[in-house]
Amino acid sequence: MLQPITSTCVPRDDVLRGGLADNHFAAQLDQVVRNPGAYPIYGDPEAYFAITYPTSGSDSC
Repeated sequence: MLQPITSTCVPRDDVLRGGLADNHFAAQLDQVVRNPGAYPIYGDPEAYFAITYPTSGSDSC
């Protein structure tokens, strides 16, 4: 039996605070290339991968 996501995943603090915007979920790479200073997360691999998770499908949060 599948459990609800609210009982299997703990959201990060930034999610709980409601501080996320749509641009946190979909990169606008043309803007990153034109103005990299406005998107420092893409230039810092450790910071990027600290908040970015590859998923293999429905078995991950």
